[in-house]
Amino acid sequence: MKKILKIIFILFFLILSPFLVQANCTNPVSPSDGETDIDPSEPVTLDWCDDANANSYYVRIHDAGNIIFGNGTTTDSKIIVPEWYGVFTGDTTYQWEFAACANNDFTKCGTNCNDDQLVYDCADYNGKWSFATKEMYLTPPKLLEPFYDPDQPTQVPVVNSDDALEWEQTETEAQWARSFVYEIKKNANTIIGPNATTSYVVPFGNVWDSLEFDIEHNWHVKSCYNRDGTNCSNFSETWFFQTGGEPPSSLTADADIIPVELDWDDVIKAMSYVHEVSKNNSFSETDIVVRDSTVDSEASADYYPGEGYPGLVQDTQYWWRVKTCVDEQSDYCGDWSNIQTFRTFRLSAPCVFDGILDENCPSPNNNGAFYTYQKNISWQSVEGAKAYKYKIDYASKDPEEADESCVAGQPVPIEKDIVFNNSARVFLSCLGTYNWWLRSCLDRNCTEISILTPVLSFTLTQPVPPAQFGLVPCGRISDSPDTQWNERDDCEIRHIFLLLKNIIDLILWRIGLVALAVLIIFTAVVSYFSLGTPGTIVNVKQIWQRAGKGYLIMFLAWWIINMIVKIIGFTDTWWSLPF
Repeated sequence: MKKILKIIFILFFLILSPFLVQANCTNPVSPSDGETDIDPSEPVTLDWCDDANANSYYVRIHDAGNIIFGNGTTTDSKIIVPEWYGVFTGDTTYQWEFAACANNDFTKCGTNCNDDQLVYDCADYNGKWSFATKEMYLTPPKLLEPFYDPDQPTQVPVVNSDDALEWEQTETEAQWARSFVYEIKKNANTIIGPNATTSYVVPFGNVWDSLEFDIEHNWHVKSCYNRDGTNCSNFSETWFFQTGGEPPSSLTADADIIPVELDWDDVIKAMSYVHEVSKNNSFSETDIVVRDSTVDSEASADYYPGEGYPGLVQDTQYWWRVKTCVDEQSDYCGDWSNIQTFRTFRLSAPCVFDGILDENCPSPNNNGAFYTYQKNISWQSVEGAKAYKYKIDYASKDPEEADESCVAGQPVPIEKDIVFNNSARVFLSCLGTYNWWLRSCLDRNCTEISILTPVLSFTLTQPVPPAQFGLVPCGRISDSPDTQWNERDDCEIRHIFLLLKNIIDLILWRIGLVALAVLIIFTAVVSYFSLGTPGTIVNVKQIWQRAGKGYLIMFLAWWIINMIVKIIGFTDTWWSLPF
């Protein structure tokens, strides 16, 4: 029975052996296991024994347990790794292995693999062999930026956070550097490093936290075989750079107006500046009134209500300073400049020059006339003012003013007493003398203001009223002394009833009376010449009946309109007949 099973197994193996591929080499062809002094500057050929059942192979190379070459595929029993591929470095031991695949598309690479499984998912490897590269001489890198000329040691480049340390490899041998080690020092003291990197660039923004502002530093770099910064060359030559952040100088402040214009000299490699204005030279947080940043070597210190800092006020002493920043966000800034001081100006009132009022400056002129058809008052603008505030009082009533609602000594009701230019539109209805005052404002809310002007006066007067007024009872430049309402008032809906009243008055008491007189004469003439015939008398009676009804209708309309006019506020009584 055992012999039968043995024969069956042998036959089974012979039948399936072409489809069962195993990596069964015990030693490589080249390089031999444990071979040393392999030259990494030349292509390295990995060769192993043929497998009659293999149609493709897959190769992996390890460095210290890490796969550094994992896509080596070939249909031959060897593979060439070019020197430019960058796999090997000098003085390093590597392990390599391969898997034999039954198919030429790198599938079925192990006894437990299915036909469609790639080598990445399933493979039987032969076991690792090793070899070691010989030591290669690495030249130090060539420094590039920030550029420094050792022959001109006083010309040290200044840097900011946008700059970077840069270098490049030199000579053919240097291409085998897989990493670099750099150091930054202040004098002989190392402040950054030695740090390993696989890049040729180190941005200053990555290391600025460890640097000091406005200080000279030096730096150098060396090339390394290994990616972890070991097995390195000598350091390169030492170059120098100066960090930015030098405090600004030549600070000036133009405090003739607010905003105060602050200015200072440009600082080399400055990307922004931070300025502060304080109520004293201690610059405590509670005393700072302005703090802001700018990318220019100038700034404006203004009045900022409600923006975190109170801003400037008038006629006040302030202290200010500036510092230079090496980034646009003002996160990395140097020391403060020397402290400077300025005093803000006192905002003048409109039309007041050196404390004296210019009588001709306001419009209307002081003690001048202001006609009812005029609607605008104006004054000369004040430098630094963002708004103006005015007040108008009704001082005395003109004898021509018949409106009983006009009471002298009362403030004039106005919709808005703050304006943002040097004029205002006013609607005054009471004839007489007005007093008014003006002031300038530093802000649009008029919380920081000038003193008031002296009392300004004008007289609101109307042109000489015409002998006869038309039917329209509003919107006129003069007021009729014969009516209880003011024709200077702006036209409103209520004036429609006054217009109807005037029309009915005209028809009823003007045109109607004339028509009545004409009718009397006409009927008298007809009666006289008809000699009292009955037909004529009947016709005359019908005419007077119809005329009476029409006049009665007009009288009722006149009465209704007068009642409505009285209800909406006009004092004309409906029974006062305007003959």
